[in-house]
Amino acid sequence: MSTLNWEDPIDLYYAGDSIGAVAEGGSGGSVSYERAMRGLKSHPRGTDESEIARLFLRYCDEIGVDDFSVTDWYAYHAKNRGAAKYGKTWRDHFATIDYILKKDGRLDYGHLVTLSKDRGSNGNGCLALAYPIVKVFGRRAYEVAEVVSAGTHYQALLTMTLAIDFFLGDKSLDDVICEALPADVEDGWGLSPLAPACLWAAAMVAKERTLDDVVRIALLQGGDVDT
Repeated sequence: MSTLNWEDPIDLYYAGDSIGAVAEGGSGGSVSYERAMRGLKSHPRGTDESEIARLFLRYCDEIGVDDFSVTDWYAYHAKNRGAAKYGKTWRDHFATIDYILKKDGRLDYGHLVTLSKDRGSNGNGCLALAYPIVKVFGRRAYEVAEVVSAGTHYQALLTMTLAIDFFLGDKSLDDVICEALPADVEDGWGLSPLAPACLWAAAMVAKERTLDDVVRIALLQGGDVDT
């Protein structure tokens, strides 16, 4: 791992996704470091998380920051998604987008937010967009992330905010760890049990001193180690 020398954090994210794909969904410690590192070759494009980030950056590059439209992004994502295996929340979202576009030809943002709220996502899928949104929008990331996430992962809004706090330097890593502690929480506005737990684990792993250690400790956590 020490030979990897990417300057852009998004490249490290892609690499982590490829490495973690080998162990995704497994119990902690079930995959060796050596086997996980082979993920760089066996999963060169990563999983759905990498695809989400790449598509978002590509969309923003194509249309420009000033012309960003959240409903156009939803349609773009649904149309251009590949063969990556997405979680249930994303699959339901795509099915909704595909159905509405085929039936009515246009998307109503308020309606999508209501559906997202009723869907009750407790996943971490929107966190794939935390850094890409910061990378593109800078200090506007908070408003953009809230709008983007509300229509897909309504219950994970607060977790997205914590991630952006760190990327923009508004909170230290220790602050993020404390605020994302996976305590006993109930689903509610902007909060789900799994998304903050994922962010907490990621923040803990990020405190390791070397990239090798980051991978090894992440593998011991188990679960969605790619994220």
